[in-house]
Amino acid sequence: MLIDEMSKEELQKTLHEICDMYGIGRGARSPMIINENIKNSKRRSECLWEIEKYHSVLETDEDGEEYEVSKLNWGEEPGKYIKTYREILEVK
Repeated sequence: MLIDEMSKEELQKTLHEICDMYGIGRGARSPMIINENIKNSKRRSECLWEIEKYHSVLETDEDGEEYEVSKLNWGEEPGKYIKTYREILEVK
């Protein structure tokens, strides 16, 4: 369902779920706090993307086309991601 189609109750429920995901306490759920958390998440995501690009290697497919492959994987659980990152740093 699109936001414009949601009732006030559905919007509030969704906003509370988002705040719960960010760990924002009930006493701090203001638009400014929510927006800052989203901005921080986006900035950290961009930082991780740059780190992953830095640790990418060029590979060649069966047609001879080159493409980048990161040694890191966003889909990994945090512990595994950190372990992989530490291993990469030790090699450099």
